[in-house]
This record gives sequence, structure tokens and C-alpha cells, in this order.
Amino acid sequence: MTLRIFYLLLLFLSISSNLKAQWSVAFGPGLASYSGDVSVPDISHLRAAGNLEFWYQLTPNIYAKAGGSMYRIYAEDYNPKRNRDFRADNYEFYTGIILAASAEKAIMPFISASIGITKVDPEHNVTLDEINGESWLRSREWNLDGQPVSSPALIFPIGGGLRFRVSSTVSIVVDGALRFTNTDLLDGVSASLINTNEINEIARLYYENIRPDGIDDDVIANGNPAIGDVYGVFSVKLQFELGSPIRIRRSRSFNSRRGRGKVECPVIIPESN
Repeated sequence: MTLRIFYLLLLFLSISSNLKAQWSVAFGPGLASYSGDVSVPDISHLRAAGNLEFWYQLTPNIYAKAGGSMYRIYAEDYNPKRNRDFRADNYEFYTGIILAASAEKAIMPFISASIGITKVDPEHNVTLDEINGESWLRSREWNLDGQPVSSPALIFPIGGGLRFRVSSTVSIVVDGALRFTNTDLLDGVSASLINTNEINEIARLYYENIRPDGIDDDVIANGNPAIGDVYGVFSVKLQFELGSPIRIRRSRSFNSRRGRGKVECPVIIPESN
């Protein structure tokens, strides 16, 4: 599957040679991290991500962009009594604006703001037995938090980075953005209290398994629904400008036989790579 995507990307680049250089494509690997009910408030438990973006230059300092990522987030619960370790393999799509310094410089700092959506599909770790080891239960399937997990969720990526120009058509982009979301269920932990008499049998067995002392009370403490989850994606990408830039470099003049003075005539010269 990965090779097919790579071949399709090369095909797209080859048939795009007649496009103007306002368009560019950037892709590369990265890391994802998460902050929410399960994690401590810092960058930890980094997991792999991959990112693809298309840029379109509107002015010398403004770009429009659209992109997507595949990423994993993971955290071991900092509260050993709750013990709600989770992971999630998600994807996202977004579009936004980039504000940059001069695109002609070798190093171009920029900031960006976007809006998009992300998949929400957390899984929670549970020990089956000594023979079968561990397994992962999907919150969306079993309602482990006592409430449905809706997907997708809105995201609002805000970030920035640097673009290092290698040649007239190739650059390296190093960037990162925090994704603020409108959900508190990226980690599957949200409800402040869970009534164990109102959840299904699988969910009840899950809590009995993960809690060191089992379920002592009908109501157990859980999360904080007042604060939404946040995650970030940080990546290093190769960026290719599609086609040769076309610019008005200067004007040539000639004497007019019918009038006085000179007539300025712009000359459009394709820039060679």
C-alpha cells in the first residue's frame, strides 16, 4: 500500500510539470503527541505520524494550504488508581492560511492557522490473562466511558515553522502545530463520574480488570469533561514546487515612430531551473 501511494505521488509530480510555481507539494514523516485527561501536561509518549500538504502562493507573503495526516497518539495513565492507558490510530484533514516572510530568501519563517476534522477512535488496554496477555478495547464499540464516542471532531491547528530552500524547486519544511479540538474523547476519558450499574457488562469487566482494587463503589471517579483534548503533529517534509515560475522581470523599450518618447513593453520570461 505504501509503495502504491509513493508511485502515485511520483506520477502526480511528473504530470504537473506544466503548472506554475504557485503550487507546491510537501510530504514527510513526523511525531505526534497528546495532552488530555490521561496524560501529564507536557510533551511525552511521542508516536509516529506522516503528513502531506499542498501549498498555493497567493501573494509573496501569503499561502493557502490543504493537507492531511495519519498519526498515533498514546499515553500511560498518570493516575495508577484509574489506570486508563489508551492509544488511537487516527487521520485528519484540514485547510488554512500561512503567513510567511519573503519567499525569495533561503530561510523562510512562517506561522499558520487552519480548520479541519480528525477521526476519534480511542482504544483502552486491558489484561486478559497470563496466557492471552493484553488486548485493546474500542471505546466507540463498548462505550467504556459510559457515553457514545462521536467521530469526526473539529480541529483548529495553530503553529509555525521554517522552510529551507535547497534549490529553485526543492525545499525542506520543518514545522509543527497544536490541534485544539471540540472533543474531550480523543483518549476515551471524559465523564467525571461513572455509574457502574449503568454501563454494559464488557465495560464493567473492563473497570474491574484495570483498577487495582476492583470496583468498590457503584460510582467511580473518571475524567474532567470541562477541558477539551489537544494533540500536536511535528514533521520534517520535502517540498517540491510544481512547474517553472513565470515572472515579469523587466521591460524593454523602443522608439515609437508615430508618437514621441518611448513605449514600455513588458516581456514575460520563463525562469529556468
